[in-house]
This record gives sequence, structure tokens and C-alpha cells, in this order.
Amino acid sequence: MHNQFSVDYYQHYYEKNGLTYWSGRSAPSFVNVSSTCLIDHNSALRERPDRHGKYDAVYFTEENLGNLPQWRLILDELLRLLRPERKTLLILKVTPVRMARAEFFSMLKCRYDISLTQKEPPAGLRDVDLIVLECFRKDTHPRLDTLGFGIISDGNRPHRVSQFISSILQIKGIHKVDWRIGLCGPHTLLESMPDNISNQIFGKLVFVEEPSEWRSAGWITRKKNLLVNILHSENIIIVHDRYIVPCDFLEKFYEFGADFDFISPGQTRDGLRFPDWTATSAEWDSSRTYLLPYNACSRSSYVNGGAIIAKRNVLVRSGWNELLFWDQCEDIELTRRLEDLGIIARSAPSLRLEVIDARPSYERAFERTRHDGSPMPADKQVLQGLPVRLPEKTLLQVEDSGIIAWPSLWRTSKDGLVAMEPQVDLALCNVTGNPAHIRLACKLTSNANGPLQIHINGVFVPASYDGAVLTLPVDHLPKAAGGQLVISFNAVDQLIISSIELGKAVEKVSYPVIMARDNPLAEGLLGKGWWGLEAWGAWSERIASTLYLPLPCDENKDIRLSLGIKTLPNLDQPKKAVGISCNGISIGYFSVISDGKGRTYKIRIPSSVARQSSPMTIELSMLSASSPSQSSHSDDQRKIGVGLTKVDIRPVSRGLCTFLPASLSKICR
Repeated sequence: MHNQFSVDYYQHYYEKNGLTYWSGRSAPSFVNVSSTCLIDHNSALRERPDRHGKYDAVYFTEENLGNLPQWRLILDELLRLLRPERKTLLILKVTPVRMARAEFFSMLKCRYDISLTQKEPPAGLRDVDLIVLECFRKDTHPRLDTLGFGIISDGNRPHRVSQFISSILQIKGIHKVDWRIGLCGPHTLLESMPDNISNQIFGKLVFVEEPSEWRSAGWITRKKNLLVNILHSENIIIVHDRYIVPCDFLEKFYEFGADFDFISPGQTRDGLRFPDWTATSAEWDSSRTYLLPYNACSRSSYVNGGAIIAKRNVLVRSGWNELLFWDQCEDIELTRRLEDLGIIARSAPSLRLEVIDARPSYERAFERTRHDGSPMPADKQVLQGLPVRLPEKTLLQVEDSGIIAWPSLWRTSKDGLVAMEPQVDLALCNVTGNPAHIRLACKLTSNANGPLQIHINGVFVPASYDGAVLTLPVDHLPKAAGGQLVISFNAVDQLIISSIELGKAVEKVSYPVIMARDNPLAEGLLGKGWWGLEAWGAWSERIASTLYLPLPCDENKDIRLSLGIKTLPNLDQPKKAVGISCNGISIGYFSVISDGKGRTYKIRIPSSVARQSSPMTIELSMLSASSPSQSSHSDDQRKIGVGLTKVDIRPVSRGLCTFLPASLSKICR
């Protein structure tokens, strides 16, 4: 599009020596700065702060702004790039697709900080998709040298207030800015504050007692407005009494920049994302709530009211609606009313707060959306027993399979989904029933910062990994909204997932199980590495094979595992060592006599190991495999490890230790 315009045309409305910003990859030669930041749909859609308020002309013509679901965020950022207190030029390509042209101009008209005039392009250069705006932006002189930290409390958790204040004192560089703390709550909060904290914030703390009216209803809108009245800092952070501030908060604030109106800081609890940048099912319908990717935006998105950061003048102009009380969508109403003034809320994930106290089920009330912020349709689901193959799938194909993997955290490849950050999560959607486990075929290593931890819907799960398959028990775990199972990985170095399978709930098994072809229970116990059931049992394939064994009871007792095993006759190798691991933990070995006869081999497994996964994962490993054709006239070329004829599991009372062969008794000492 841009190559039909001349240099004179681009510089028609501003001085020849003005600075020019181009959003895209194919900037004309005269452009001073070009950037892909606002067309990279995986980015935070936020430019570097040193580029704000710097340009006499800004161009967004390589992509159609009207076709992007995040058009509000992008347009807001384009306006912030314009130089204030002079006429500037904004040229946009806008074909109404995701929004109506009237909606587009309505947002611009509502803004209090800028005046705009639509210019008619010169004859011969007109295009129905092109909008040329002459702009005059007021200079608000945004700075970050004054900070006001406001906290509201009902007085029931005074130690949380002290923790919040202590964390402010630990912020690196806090002494270089003018900061204040505003506290709104009952007077008992001051009386219970430790002396060492009171002494450190002397002259910095401003207290306002909470209103005596509507205490039982939770008049938090009034309390937050009172904090705005007593804090005169340009930048105000207002939180409930469940947060602390990381020590790098000010450093991250500088990286984000001072030019903003109303933002949602990132929030984490125990290293996992906490609902911060959120949305409702419709603009005024809160029957369903969603957790958004940080770069998504729509008319239904809102800043979750537990923590907000805003310019004081924004909250003075249009603060909280005091007709509303706690849990009456007061944060949604504020976001919507600010939007009507042309003030677009945005997320700031790097500007993070840490949650130290919240009800356990809070996160599960928010359903994760697809990458564009839209809900996952009910017919897109992960079904039990049907593996989802991920190699060479596109992002949309992954989502069509019922899996949400946000592109800021994952990329697709010929090998599958590849994690791009040490902390990532993905969601399996519309899960029904009570599955027993999730199996992920993957390559996985943890980084040097600590052991790999995996949570599902905020609950730590004991994972087992055999070098190829990661098994995660999920039976009895509560599902999140939308029937979602959200898997969160922490401390990942390498993670490539090639398939995901939701395992069916395992029925109770009556042991012993004869591993014969005509036994319907036998097939369900075999995992990978078997040649299939025969009339007598099953041969293992090569040197490794897996069993998935439901535990017979829920008692917290050790178990005795008995396996009927035989090998191919081998005169050169009278005994064959078979290693045994349970849920990824090595527990011993069997010394199997290689005469072709079946025998029972037993081993005791501690309850703490056996119950790490349901069903229990048993892996048999050998140093070598052989073929029947090597020692007989058989044409059978299969590589065989051992044969399995029977499986039995029994609870064992503590103190008893019976093993066959006896040489294995050392394992339980």
C-alpha cells in the first residue's frame, strides 16, 4: 500500500525535519524508525518508553487495523507515540471488519487528551481503506518520580498489611522517588502495626478510617476513592490486603514507561498466574469469567479489581462507583465507564505483584480463552482415550483439538509444541467425566534454577517421567471453569510435546490378573513396549516395557507386586536381570532364570512410591533382547525381552518382607 505514496505526501502535514515512525517490516527509506512491535501479535503491544511522545508522523498501513481483535490497544499505543503540543499526522489502514467505523471514531472522539481532524487525501491518492488524521495531543508530562501505594483492609488480616508495607521498603531504588502509602481500614490496623515498620514509614503513611456505613456489605468503592483523595502522587497503585511488591517493581515500571492511563499489573501466586487481565462473557454479562492472554483485548475485557495501577488524574476524573459494593462487578463497571471516556485499559505482565493470600478456588473460576481472547467452543474438546498428535499442527489446529497453548508461551513445529519460556501452561478444554491421568509424549529437562514442578488447576501433582512419556495423575482433581485442566510447568529448560492423551478412569481390578488373550482385564494393564496378548500371556518388545496397574485399595499401605515372568531359553545366559521401576523411581531388579519356564517374582513397593501416580506405572527394563529365530527353527524375528503371564498386587502390613528370589530382600532394608 505505502509504495504508491511519495515522500512529499507523507510529509505533507508536518515539518520536513519531523521524526517518522513506521509500524511494520517494509518502511520507506525516509522513515526514521520502524518497528514490528505493534504488528507482532505475540508481543505485549507496547513500545519502548523512549519512543513515546517523540514522532511527528506515525504510520500503520501494512496491516488492516480494523481486522485485528486488539485494535484498541494498538490504536492507543499509536497515539502515545505522537509528539505532544503540536500538529502531528496519523495514517492508518482501516477496513471495518472487527469493528464498525463509527465505533472506531467514537473511541477517538471520547479521548480527553487529544483533538483530531480527518484530512482528505490528495486527489489520485484516495483509498477507501486509508484514514489520515491530523492530531494535537495535550502534553500531560507523564513521569514516574511520584508513587502512591494504597491498600484497603477490613482489619481481619493486619499481618498482611504489614507484609505489604515491608515489601515496599525492599523495592530497589525506592529512595530515589517520592513515595507515600495510603491505608484505609479500621483504626486497629495502626495499633497492631509492628513498631519497626511504623518507625520506617514515619512521615510516609497517610491513614484514613473506613466509613462506618455499609461495613458488612463491603463498601470498597468508597474506600478506594478515599485513598485517591489522600494520595497526591501522579501514579497510584491500589490493592486489597493480599499482595506484596517484588523488589524489582520500580525497575520493571521504568521498563514499562510513564505514559499510560489505567493498567492491570501481572499477578502470580506461588509462581503461577493469578487472575489479573480478565474478561466477561459479554460486555455486561458476568455469568462466565475468563483469563486472557496478555495481548488480547475486547469490549468484554476488564481490570480485575484486586490490584490496579492508574494515573491519579484518571481516577479523580472517573473513580469507583460508590453505589456498588464488594462483589457487585464494581471493577467491571469502572473499566466500562473509562472505556466510554476513550481510556483503554491494558495489561502490564512484567509489572508484577505477588499474591500471598486468596481463597484456594479463586483461580479456577476463570476459564482460559483462545489466543485471540475468544472462548473455546463447547464442541472443541479433549476426549478420554484419544491421543492428540501435535507435530506440524498450526496454532489454530491445536486449538481446534481442544487445547489452548498461547503463542506468547509456545510455538508450533514439526516436532510438536515447543515451550518458549521457563514457566508455561496449557489448557485441555471441555473435559468431561473423571479421567485418571494425562500422558504427554515429550522431551523434557528442567533448568538450573530448581526442580521441575507441575501443577494442574493450581494443585501440585506428582509426575512420573520415563524419558519419553510424562504421566500426570488427575483423578479427583477439581476442574476449572469450562471443564478445563490447566497444566502449569515451572523451571522448564526444554519441553517439546508431541502428543497429549487424556487417560480414562481406571476401573477397580480384581487381582490376580491372568495375562491371557481371552481375559478382558489383561489388555488394560499393558502400556508401551509389548507385542500383544497371546493365549498364554504377552512378550515384551525389546528391552523396555510398561504396565499401568490400578491399586486395589486406598489404604496407605505398602504393596507387594507379584509378576509371573518367563524368558526364552538361553544356555549362554542362565539368568537375566530385569530392572523394576515404579512411577519413575528404581526399586530393584529380578534375576529371572532363562530356561523358558514361568515363575513368580515378588517385590515390595513403599506406599509413598506406589501412590505417586494412579494408575501405578511399572517399567521393566533389560540389557538385551533376543529373537526366537536365534535359538530354534522358528521364523519369528521379533526381539523379545521377557514374557508376562500373571500380575498380582496385595497390600502388605509393615514389618513383613517376603521376596522371591531371596536375594532381593536387601531392597526393603
